[in-house]
Amino acid sequence: MKQKILSNEEIAPGIFRMVVNMWKEAQKACPGQFVHIRCSSSNDPLLRRPLSIHELIPETVGVLYRVVGKGTDLLSKKKRGDVLDIIGPLGCGFRTKPAVEPVVIVAGGMGVAPLLFLAQSLMNVDRHMRAKQALPQNRLASLPLQRRDVRVLIGAKTREFILCEEEFTKLGCSVDIATDDGSYGQEGYVSSLFEESIRKKKAGQVFACGPNAMLREIAAMSARRAVECHVSLESRMGCGVGVCLGCVIKTKGKDGISGYRRVCRDGPVFDAQTVLWDEFISRL
Repeated sequence: MKQKILSNEEIAPGIFRMVVNMWKEAQKACPGQFVHIRCSSSNDPLLRRPLSIHELIPETVGVLYRVVGKGTDLLSKKKRGDVLDIIGPLGCGFRTKPAVEPVVIVAGGMGVAPLLFLAQSLMNVDRHMRAKQALPQNRLASLPLQRRDVRVLIGAKTREFILCEEEFTKLGCSVDIATDDGSYGQEGYVSSLFEESIRKKKAGQVFACGPNAMLREIAAMSARRAVECHVSLESRMGCGVGVCLGCVIKTKGKDGISGYRRVCRDGPVFDAQTVLWDEFISRL
């Protein structure tokens, strides 16, 4: 689909939030899915860039990305009114259980990208926004967001790279922060904050996205407490639809037998206990 850019703003050093027109297929997107964006009108760079759907509200789709190479550098130079070639939504997203609480969301650095959409979904923001379009203004006050016990833990190297704290708070989530240098929130890694959090309050479900080493720790801590944990993985992708097999990882099933799965098609969200972490991290 060809979609028009509505805004493309730098919200932290080298980190951009882009908003584009919503298209018909995007209205059915699930948290954790991604879009595949062509960054140039030429064949350089050849491959599209996979970007998580950051937020989904009526008429618009938002993505969050960091400039790390030629493709994302080209994206960062796009202006309002420019048109992008987008495929999506793609992949399998987060699988939530409405009756299971509390929910703990763990975001490490740019791992916050797919997790705001997840929080919006947990709080039924999509239902609320659809109703807002249909109901007269005087009835909106009687249509509160669904309040759930959702705890969000955000980690980053330093204060300036803490993303979306205000957005999560406005949704009604409780938010705790950790920075490596102690410039904001608790000093240390977000994995330590998670361990402290689940020790004080047992988690019902855990959802995480961030650096692979962090995800491995979150998975191990969740396993020790028998808490269901799902993680969103990042991998180099070619086609984005499962044909090229460029993003295959080795996983294990419930029977303990190992097999190969595609991050783009079978993921990017996986049950954390099915990922062979040492092998996954070593191949990147």
